[in-house]
Order: sequence, then structure tokens, then C-alpha cells
Amino acid sequence: MPHIFSKLNSNNHFRIASSGIGNNNDRHKEKNILGLLKDCVATWPQQELVFSYDLTCLISASGPQLKLRQKQTGFSLTMTVQPLVNGALQVSRFTLKEDLLLEDSCQSLYDAALIELVLQGLVITAFCAQCLQKKRVNLVISAEEAAHLTSLDELFNLVSTHITVDGKRQIFTLSVDNQDFSIFTDRVKTIKICLHQQLWKLQRSDPFLRCYLHHSERQEIPLSQLLVNQKKMEPKITSGTVITFPCILKA
Repeated sequence: MPHIFSKLNSNNHFRIASSGIGNNNDRHKEKNILGLLKDCVATWPQQELVFSYDLTCLISASGPQLKLRQKQTGFSLTMTVQPLVNGALQVSRFTLKEDLLLEDSCQSLYDAALIELVLQGLVITAFCAQCLQKKRVNLVISAEEAAHLTSLDELFNLVSTHITVDGKRQIFTLSVDNQDFSIFTDRVKTIKICLHQQLWKLQRSDPFLRCYLHHSERQEIPLSQLLVNQKKMEPKITSGTVITFPCILKA
């Protein structure tokens, strides 16, 4: 089976050939997968999110990488993806890049940023798998990267540990087929609702969090800029309360 991400055009858009199963017309039909993924991210309902996002695709020796960036924080999640012939989309990298300055300034907003970024990363990989007509997503990642997912095991159909040629790996399997996908999206939505509820409770005692949540342009303004402005106005910024995955899931 030829590589699904077949070439990078002059507009930095990946194009894919619908190869493998189907007739000749299907095999040679090209779709702009990156365009579909970027459109998906652009149409995420902002009222359901604490932050806003953009998506880019990079070329690496290990395969195409999807980079989901959180606009306000600058946090990013990089995922190396590879369609397999066994009906799965494999994710072999799930790397978070964060800014500890936000953690020092507002712990609760920092935690919320990581939680939402991970959730939306799973959402976009699930959508990518569906676009490629795959029935599941397999995240085959290191223990360090898996630490961001271990408390979200209820989102997955199977979690296991295996020894691979690259060493010990955690494998998180997410079915994106029919009813399983509906269950996944419902659970993600529930977690995000709980996250919103906790943040709106915590903002009463956290001036920085309150300033962000009530800001008229919070979907666009960088938190670094807001942090500078807040420091000028407030003698001390409350560090906030830690929000953890288990806390969200049990809420």
C-alpha cells in the first residue's frame, strides 16, 4: 500500500491518494487531507472551548506530523501519524510543548490548557482516521508521553503495554467506528463541560483566570500579553488550584 500522505504541494498542503481498497478511480482520486483537518479545527465550536487552535503539518523522517497549536498559550501537541494496512491509524509520537511561566502564574489555567490540548489532539486524530477510512487509532508511545493519557483511560477501548523494537511502549486503542465514536465524543464533551464549570468556580478567587475568562478578545489575545497587563494591575497574582484529569473525570 503506497504512503497515504503522498506529496507536499506548492501551497504546503498534503494531498493523499485514496489507494488500497476500491476501483482504479478510487485509488487515483486525490483529497486534500490537511485541508479537511484544518477545516475541522477551524470549525470547532468556540463556546465549547477555553482556547482556540490552529493546525499545521510537518515532514519528518518518521512520517507526517500533525502539530496542533493553542493560540493563546503557545502550547503545542505534535503527533506523528502513519496509516496502516490493518485498518488503523498509528500515532507514534504524542509530544506536548508547554510554557512553565503560565504554571507559575495561574496553575488552574495551565492545567486546563494541557487537558484541553490533549483532548483536542485525540479529537483531530480520530477525525483523521475517519477521513482515511480507518476504524481505530493506535497510540504507540513512550511512558513519558503516555503520562498525559493514563488518567483518561476511559476514553479508550483498550490500554496495554508492549515491548517493541523502540523499547517499552504504551498502546492506547481508540475505536472510531460507529457507536464507539459516538461514545468517545460524548465523553470528551462531558469532560470539557466539567472543565468549564471548574474554571468558572475558580475564577472567583483567581484574578488572572477571571481576567482571561471575561476578556472580550480571549479567543485571540496571547496570554503573555495578558500576563504583562495583569502584573501591572495586580500586586500579586494567585497561583490558582491544580486541575487534574481524575478531578475532571469524577466531577
